[in-house]
Amino acid sequence: MKARTRAFVILLLIGSAWGQTDSKPYSRAVAEKSLQALAAAKDSDILDVMKGDGMVCFADALPFNEEDRFLTIVLPKPSYWFQDTASDVSPSGEGGSFYDGKTEFPATSPASLDFHVWENQDWNIVVDSVLEGKWRSYGHYQHLKNGKSAWKAYGDEAPVFRFGKD
Repeated sequence: MKARTRAFVILLLIGSAWGQTDSKPYSRAVAEKSLQALAAAKDSDILDVMKGDGMVCFADALPFNEEDRFLTIVLPKPSYWFQDTASDVSPSGEGGSFYDGKTEFPATSPASLDFHVWENQDWNIVVDSVLEGKWRSYGHYQHLKNGKSAWKAYGDEAPVFRFGKD
C-alpha cells in the first residue's frame, strides 16, 4: 500500500510539473511595442531616458525570460571638469597654466550611470552609480571670444567613463 501511495504522489508531482508553463519567449517586436506604449502614456522614467543622454537597447535573439524585456542606459556627458593642477603632460615639461591652452592636465568630471532592465513595463536597477562614477580625461580649458571657457580634450582622445565598483 505504501508503494502505491508513493507512486501516486510521484505521478501527481510529475503531472503538475508538466502542466506548468514557462513565460512567453522573448520577442523584440513585443519589447518595442512595450516601449512605445510607455512613451505614449508619458511614463516619466522612459521620457527621462529618451530626452537625456539615454539609450534603449533591444536584443535580437537572446533567450530572455520575459517577452517584452529591454534595457535602458543613461550616461550623461561630462558637464564640468575638476583639474589636477599638480601634474601636467605638457610637451616641454615646464608646466603652465590650466587655462593657457597649451598645457594638458588630468581632469575628472562626476557622473552617474543608470542601467535598468525593463520587464512588463516596469524597471529594476542593474547599476545606479549615483556619483560613484567619473569621467576621466586630459585637456585644458580654452578661452572663447564670448568670454566663456570650453573644455578641450587632449588630442583626439574622448573622455573615458569609469565606475568605482565592480
